[in-house]
Amino acid sequence: MDAVAINQRVDNIHEQNKLKKHIQHVNSASFSPDGKHIVTASADKTARVWDIEGKLIVAF
Repeated sequence: MDAVAINQRVDNIHEQNKLKKHIQHVNSASFSPDGKHIVTASADKTARVWDIEGKLIVAF
């Protein structure tokens, strides 16, 4: 793939959801095995579970 093709692909990427609730940066993010949830861990010493649309389910 040449540089032009890569740029065209990158230019067409758009953010769909933001997971905003952590106070500090996110260190890790993983999808659940069924693909319906995302778990994040942050430098603020919290873990959060989100649905696939970005809605916060629970925080630890």
